[in-house]
Amino acid sequence: AEVSNPAGLEGTFDQLMAHGAQGVVVQQDPLFTAQDRRVVALAEATRLPAIYPLRNYFEAGGFMWYGADLVALFHRAAAYVDKIS
Repeated sequence: AEVSNPAGLEGTFDQLMAHGAQGVVVQQDPLFTAQDRRVVALAEATRLPAIYPLRNYFEAGGFMWYGADLVALFHRAAAYVDKIS
């Protein structure tokens, strides 16, 4: 299912339920990163298991995330920058 703006989230979850979805894989999109709590709440309300791209969804109550730990990546990048300097 595709969502083009935050206002369409509820309708998209309704559409997923109507089509018999058994789970949701949320893709990383800057437009929806700030909507993490809302997306998690909709997944819970529809009882659809969901996997998320960023840790903040997990911290908002999501089941699990599959993306990289951005804080760890920044720490590693800083170590490389330090070696270059």
